Amino acid sequence: MLKLLTCWFTNKNIIVNIDQRLVPSIIRNNGQLTPQSFNPSNVHNITINLRKLITAAATIQTRRTNPTRFNKLLDKSDLLDFIKECDDFCIIKHHDTDKQIGISEDLGVGLSVIVTDHYYKIDWTTLGKISRHRRSQPDIACMLLSNESITIEAKGSTSIGWRNCQRNYASHQKHGPTPTQVSVASCALLKESSISDVDYLDPPLLPPEDPRYEKALLKADHYARIFNLIGQEELSKYFNYMRQRVLYDRDFEQFEKKQELYEKIKSQSVKIQVGQQLFLGNIEKHDEDSLIFIGIDDRLLNVYNFINFEAHEENFLKHNGDDFYLSSDGLCIGFLGSLRSVEGQIQYAQIPHYFDSFSIVDFDYSRESTLIGFLSHVITNSGGTVQQESSFEREYDLLVVLNNRKFAIEVKRYISRRNLEITLGLLAHLQRMTPFQLVLITNTRVSEELSKLIRERNIILIDRSALCKIIDNNKTILDYLH
Repeated sequence: MLKLLTCWFTNKNIIVNIDQRLVPSIIRNNGQLTPQSFNPSNVHNITINLRKLITAAATIQTRRTNPTRFNKLLDKSDLLDFIKECDDFCIIKHHDTDKQIGISEDLGVGLSVIVTDHYYKIDWTTLGKISRHRRSQPDIACMLLSNESITIEAKGSTSIGWRNCQRNYASHQKHGPTPTQVSVASCALLKESSISDVDYLDPPLLPPEDPRYEKALLKADHYARIFNLIGQEELSKYFNYMRQRVLYDRDFEQFEKKQELYEKIKSQSVKIQVGQQLFLGNIEKHDEDSLIFIGIDDRLLNVYNFINFEAHEENFLKHNGDDFYLSSDGLCIGFLGSLRSVEGQIQYAQIPHYFDSFSIVDFDYSRESTLIGFLSHVITNSGGTVQQESSFEREYDLLVVLNNRKFAIEVKRYISRRNLEITLGLLAHLQRMTPFQLVLITNTRVSEELSKLIRERNIILIDRSALCKIIDNNKTILDYLH
């Protein structure tokens, strides 16, 4: 009991070997430290308090769940019997090897918390042990005073050889199944005749020799490409960042942008629970009667879950009366008849039409039916109606009514001087076929000379510059169709 009381006022020196990769996160969370606080070797002699050491070890490694009045602060106080009476943190080895392993583990846990508090400033009210529902999880989780989360994998040994093995174990165990802003591994080497030291590490996310390394890079490239293919720009960018994360851990220029994008996707996405899994995505109007949801399995956003994500069988199922296709790589495409699946998250008026994101680049590369669909959307948005789309019986692309006037619209790409006469001949044929005002829409930037030839044929021309304005603001088409 006397040792327990006096330890409140007893401090010891210990050496900490700081991994350079931890320095940015330490400075971010500890306003008292700057880059100049770390010497080139990053070897530091710090002071630790024994009372905090015992409290930390007892909190994480508690031996009992049925407290008694006698217990008070005695749990783990026997560890003090194995700490030498000197200024440096030195231990007294137990003659029983099995018991020494337990003592080393307890002291390793306590030292990991004390070192973390020294550098990161932990919120002691949140200090707790992670329940091990599966193998290879960190030991400790808590919040920092800066409100960032941290997980710690703690090891302790009296053997330098075994400590080297523990470093490798810790590199795999420090990453848990839930996202955390800081992850560290702490490996203490407990010495009898000299000052003990702690390797305070941030090992690579995935060492190149790990069999998952190459697979993770291929997966990141796959998702960046697939989201680029379906027009999900932010998700495509996110998985390009994910590839950098696998290659360089946190040590790359866009790491903070990746974290910001992660938070944005998590907080602003529409969420749909399908079966046992949550999908994050967005909803767009396809037509007046149906909505399309495109989402991603939320486990793919967290780097640790992403690395361990395995493809599964694709599936079609109904949920709340809606149809969902779940791809083997974690994508979800839903055809919704109502907002029941996302009730309370979004109002119908807030849902964009999928043509609202149409760009001039899309006009350049989309197939003809998509272009006709987009122009129909523009006319409808501008207060007009589409009376006829192109068919085998009709030679023009669109017949529309706008401001009580009828227009026959023909879409031609890449008009040049060489093919202009052919185009004008086709348009002259269309003029004879219909009494409506003829409109030529092209993604070519037509010269003034060619524009004049077209206007002389009583044809309204909407070329690339006008088309860009219409794409930006659909109602601009009224300026041309008057």
